[in-house]
Parts: sequence; C-alpha cells; structure tokens
Amino acid sequence: GGILALGANTFNMGIIGGILGFYIVMFIVKILNKTSIRKELKLTIGTAIGGYISIVLAAFICGIELSISGAVPFEIAIPAMVYWHLLIGIGEAIISALIIFYICRVKPDLVMTESIMMNKVIEINISKYKRPITSILAVSMTLIVMIAVGFTIGILSGAPDGLERVLIDQNGESWLDNLTSPWVPILNWITSDYGAAILGIAISFLVMVSIFYIVIRHKKKVILHTLNPLDSMKNTKEL
Repeated sequence: GGILALGANTFNMGIIGGILGFYIVMFIVKILNKTSIRKELKLTIGTAIGGYISIVLAAFICGIELSISGAVPFEIAIPAMVYWHLLIGIGEAIISALIIFYICRVKPDLVMTESIMMNKVIEINISKYKRPITSILAVSMTLIVMIAVGFTIGILSGAPDGLERVLIDQNGESWLDNLTSPWVPILNWITSDYGAAILGIAISFLVMVSIFYIVIRHKKKVILHTLNPLDSMKNTKEL
C-alpha cells in the first residue's frame, strides 16, 4: 500500500481489473447474443463473469509483482493470491451483477448497447435535469454513505484482505507489524478518534457538493448560450 504502490495498484485494478474486465464482459455478451436470453440478463451474466475473471487476473498479476519484489517467493505468491481471490471474486461478481441488473430494470436508458460501448463515449445532457441541486445532493449522500459504511466495516473487521493474508501466511503477523512509517507517531492522532473520520467525511461532502454545483452551473450556462446565440449577441450589443 501507500503512494509508492500507486502505480502497481492503478495497473492491477484500473487496467487489468477495469479495462480488461470491460472487454471480457463484451466478449461474454457477444457469445450470449446467440441465445434467446433477455438483454438485461445477458449484460448481468457478462458482468458477473467479467468481474470474477478480472479480479482473479489482477490477483495473479499482483502475485507476479510480489515475487519480483522479493517479498514472497513465486511458488507461494501466485497460488496464494489466486486462491484467496477466487473466493473474494464471488462477492465481487454477485455485487456487480446485482447493480447492473437493478439499473437495467429501473433505468435501462443508462445502460449503453454493445455498439455504443465499443465505439462511443457516454454523453450526459445536463440541461434535462430540472433541479440539478437535488441530483447533486442525492449523488453526494450516496457516496458519503458508501464511504461511511466502508470505513465502519474496516474498523469492525480485523480480518485481512487477500494480499495481507498472503503476507501473513508467509511471514507471520510480526513481519507486518514492523512495517511502520517514521511518520506514524506524528499522524496517529488523525486515526485515533472517530471524530477525525466524521470531520473527513463532512469535508469530503462539502467539497463534492461544491464541485458538482460549480460544474453543473457552468454546463448549464454553456448549454443556454448554445441554444440562444441571438440573445447572447443582443445582450452583448446592449452592454
């Protein structure tokens, strides 16, 4: 973890888990197009399979990186990482599939068709939202709740994740305990109190609301200027 592992994490989870996972989903959907399965079920099944395979592939790549770094021998890192993420991937697949299925049933226009996915990008027309501030608050509150729940679960659960489990099995708990930064004593006060977490969530909420509000206001002005160029020219002449 930490900023020094940002590149590896981005590659493993963003490229292997995200981009490669996307093409796996598209491949599965193409196969299912030959069947009579409903469209939303095709995408749901493809998402579940793609999510499962991509997380196992990302774990496999991470195992290779661990062995190259010398932290864990190759013959231990690969089997252990793949084994634990074969189990973790089940949860990932179920969650991803449920989300996609729910969106397909409730708001199907948000789901792009296969041709659009492969050839175009998502375009959002902000002018259709009558009350942008309501959308901002809804999205922000959803993100805050997700962050808070994840933070709480992380505190309540002392169980290690897949990578930590591999390192513990190989080197023992004491090896992980010794991996402390010299800045830890100075920064301990940040994580020692729930108040710090609440403050961080509140600040994040305010920042997100502000950014969303500014962006949407700017987009609406651009859209209005595009739709009414004559009015804009008239106002300019009057000035």
